[in-house]
Amino acid sequence: MKYICAVLLCALGTTVASIVAGGPELADFTARAVVEKRATPGYVYTCTGATWAGTCTSQKNALSTCVVLSSPYSANISSIGPDAGAICTVYTGTTCTSSCSDPYPLSLVYPGVTALGSWDKLIKSFKCVAA
Repeated sequence: MKYICAVLLCALGTTVASIVAGGPELADFTARAVVEKRATPGYVYTCTGATWAGTCTSQKNALSTCVVLSSPYSANISSIGPDAGAICTVYTGTTCTSSCSDPYPLSLVYPGVTALGSWDKLIKSFKCVAA
């Protein structure tokens, strides 16, 4: 019984310390709340850091239109997510074109990707269509 209480107290202390310190769980929850507020196809949330960190913005874009990213987002995105109801394809070219050197085709749906892996810091444009 004493062992179970000690384990529970340790787990509770770790959780409280993480929340008080504003650990990644709290930061991710706060950022996700921003992403989840909208459900309008055409909105895309982009961040320069992984897990919705760094400099972030939510852009309203017309569906089926190439969106060319500007500074500080062009070739600097680490997490990206479209609102529900859209499918967005990302590109390394500035005119929604692919290159032979692209890692692999990448299309995104809600809630998006918090860590882009081999696409990290490569996206220069994207195009969304209705899902």
